Amino acid sequence: MTVKLVCFDLGGVLVQICSSWAQAVSVAGLGSAGPAHADSHARPEMSKKVFALELGHLSPAEFARDVAPLVGRTEHEVHTILDRWLLRVFPGALQLLDELAERGMPVACLSNTNARHWELMSSWTGEADALWPRLTHRFASHELKLRKPDPEIYTRVEAAMKEIARPSEIVFFDDLPDNIAAANARDWRAELVRSKEDPVAEMRGMLGRMGVL
Repeated sequence: MTVKLVCFDLGGVLVQICSSWAQAVSVAGLGSAGPAHADSHARPEMSKKVFALELGHLSPAEFARDVAPLVGRTEHEVHTILDRWLLRVFPGALQLLDELAERGMPVACLSNTNARHWELMSSWTGEADALWPRLTHRFASHELKLRKPDPEIYTRVEAAMKEIARPSEIVFFDDLPDNIAAANARDWRAELVRSKEDPVAEMRGMLGRMGVL
């Protein structure tokens, strides 16, 4: 198998994120998630707002305005929780990207994300988190107005990368089975990342078996 592009999801793959609203509330230092978020009526509406944010249909400010009453928080608190959702770049991720670059392998990301998280990640410049310079091709749901696993978002990546790789020459890592299935349906070599503790080691192993590393 010829590999000409390695594409990564971000959250849960290269970037450690909170696994739940309750965890993000705790990380933000705002106590417990509260009963509002556990309400069966609030959760579906919350999911709709998250999807709208990731599609760029809501700005972060509009998201905070709409979500605050659903979760019993102020708009400022929702902004804080949103910011704290991103925890860190996974240990070893930058080294993995550097090794791919040393081998002349183009690297991309394809992420369901939002404008605020995109802004925060793009500003990381420390030795442990300078992700952006290493991702030479970046694709975000809120910019494309499409979310994985919509087949069209993969089509858009293919069109942008057509001078670099055919679909069958793209290796793609994601932590959600639906996103993997959609990529495989496009003839990508998509691999599910299962590890929550050390996804980088898992991906390194898969890339080694493919002969990429």
